Amino acid sequence: MKGYVPALSTVEPPLHEIGHKCAEIILSLGKRRRTTKKRLYLPCVIHERNSVFETQVKSPVSFALSK
Repeated sequence: MKGYVPALSTVEPPLHEIGHKCAEIILSLGKRRRTTKKRLYLPCVIHERNSVFETQVKSPVSFALSK
């Protein structure tokens, strides 16, 4: 299988931690029917390859998991 030219940049979300947080939320609900909205920010890893334009400003990347 050939790769893409230029090599594509990708974002790696924290899948294990997302699953862990989802399980915590579900288990904490118990018999409650109503929930409150809450946003959790989990850090992502960005793999910069040749498809990224270089900038001087680097912003953090995060994944929002709404509760």
